[in-house]
Amino acid sequence: REDVAASHSDFFKEAKFSLWWCAQRNNMCHIRSQTTAAQGVRGGLHVSFHLNGQNPTPTTETVLTHLEEPQTFFIVTGSTLYQGAFRLEAAFYPGHYLVFEPP
Repeated sequence: REDVAASHSDFFKEAKFSLWWCAQRNNMCHIRSQTTAAQGVRGGLHVSFHLNGQNPTPTTETVLTHLEEPQTFFIVTGSTLYQGAFRLEAAFYPGHYLVFEPP
């Protein structure tokens, strides 16, 4: 894309994420940028939905944020379409899933 000032290899070097499991809830996790996540340490940049609960929308964009808010919690479940694959649902906004839509 013209609006991105990074090479192909630089983009994919930074576009790696890690799951941070939340011990207090079954299958709940944060998705963090791998370059900002330290093993066993809170913090980093979390994937977050732009949802506030007041104006639910069928689709929304995600952003990276340093805040641990309800929009940054996901529930991991098995895919109903692909064997061995997983779905990531917004924990506090049921019915909102993390998906990739090609540009």
